[in-house]
Amino acid sequence: MRTGSSRRHNVYGNTAKEARDNAAEVRARLRANLPAKDRKITLGEFTAEWLDSSLEASDRKATTKNLYGTMAHTHIIGAKIGTKPLDKLRPSHIDAWTVEAERSRAG
Repeated sequence: MRTGSSRRHNVYGNTAKEARDNAAEVRARLRANLPAKDRKITLGEFTAEWLDSSLEASDRKATTKNLYGTMAHTHIIGAKIGTKPLDKLRPSHIDAWTVEAERSRAG
């Protein structure tokens, strides 16, 4: 959201053309009223926001929303995977998370 104040955003590239392309992408985002860069957010923060916004606004039954909330708090927000930044989350993290969940369920 733009507030009328200007902020400087640095862009980089391995070549001058790449830097110009990156700057054009930032300008396009600003014209679309998007932030210049996506904010850094963890999976846990994203999940909490999803619970409070998208899930809350959905037409799912209250018991389903409660179940999703409990599972999200237990297995994502309160777990190690919840601390991972979204832009750093990889399939290997998900694989390790599911293996860990299987072990805890079996043990």
